[in-house]
Amino acid sequence: MEERPKEAQPVQSRESSLVVADSNKTAWEIAQSSLPRDPKRIWDEIKSELEFAPEAADNCWYSIPYKNNKTGKIEPVEGIGTHGSQTIVRAWGHNASGGGIREEFSDRVICRGIFYDHMKNTQVYREVIVHRFQQSEKGTTYRLVGKHWDNAIQSGISKAKRNAQLEGLPEFLKDRFFDLVKKLANAPKQGQQKLTAPVEIQKAGEFFIKKYKISKEMFDRYISELDQDESEIVVHLRGLRAALYNGETTAIVVFGDRAEEGVGTIQPPQEKEAPSETPGKS
Repeated sequence: MEERPKEAQPVQSRESSLVVADSNKTAWEIAQSSLPRDPKRIWDEIKSELEFAPEAADNCWYSIPYKNNKTGKIEPVEGIGTHGSQTIVRAWGHNASGGGIREEFSDRVICRGIFYDHMKNTQVYREVIVHRFQQSEKGTTYRLVGKHWDNAIQSGISKAKRNAQLEGLPEFLKDRFFDLVKKLANAPKQGQQKLTAPVEIQKAGEFFIKKYKISKEMFDRYISELDQDESEIVVHLRGLRAALYNGETTAIVVFGDRAEEGVGTIQPPQEKEAPSETPGKS
């Protein structure tokens, strides 16, 4: 039986770094009449902004855990977060970006991100699929409901837009940016006491336990599965905190079944609506 997809939603948000001085000209014409992009000036602008407010770097990157099926250990994957991509495109200039829902089905939503580069007259599209059914680390399947489903969709839109933005930017700029924000995010903050790695891990655990309502046993088990030394674990936990804050992942996926109680209804695996390969087909 064929499922009829809903009509695509209009773009929900858009940020633009283009100031239109002449309404009779197109964005491309304005960009072409401007000075060419100067990579050094752009990088200096980004660097000076972050060095002036280094605390802003904390949410510009992420560290998300993925389990290596061969070793059974957790290996963090790092990258530029949604806040980070916005910082770069502001300095990049003459661009616009947005995101919205392309298609919606009973078991998933397809989010689309768009990045326009007016200087090059190019467009980049990237999509992220948000599944209504989420599986915890222990294998329990949840059906997201209410505000948690809405938040998951908004997170998908943000990630799709971020992916489109990053795809439209040069590699050297992304590499330099990530190295800088990770360095600043993990540098001692002015006025803060430097802690030893074991103490910082303990304090991070207290934060996650209070914020996401997990047990100490769940946090300790997670730490034991990390294939890293203590100093590397400290760095990962900082990036994980940013990832959870920015919606890059969820506490259920990271820590297990009891995290974030009430996010949805527990669904037996046999009742899960498996996503079809072709949208609209069952």
